[in-house]
Amino acid sequence: MKEEKVYEFKKYSKMVEDLCHNTLNRIIDQMNKNPEHCKKLGEYVKLCIIVEKLCNYSCSICCNCNITKHLLNECKVKCSLMVKCCSEIEKIKISKKDKDHISCGKMSKICKKLMKMCN
Repeated sequence: MKEEKVYEFKKYSKMVEDLCHNTLNRIIDQMNKNPEHCKKLGEYVKLCIIVEKLCNYSCSICCNCNITKHLLNECKVKCSLMVKCCSEIEKIKISKKDKDHISCGKMSKICKKLMKMCN
């Protein structure tokens, strides 16, 4: 990966990491409010934890400009799973306000940008 792309990759990785971190409690709150959707929301929680840690690792590696193809592939796979999970959550019957509160749309958008960079 070229040096200028490394910084852009780090920027989007940091955005995804922060979004995952800041959204966890909100998702858990929605699980309490909507127990019939716990399974899908639980998948979102798990992915947020995994992706947050992966992005944190990616950001620390960026400082050394040592981003391997394996790391890029892992980011691509996890972001793809996140986009799929978010699209499934968009289909469940909870209020638009609650969906906005758990940031599925924003998460999906940023993950897609990060996936593009992993090609």
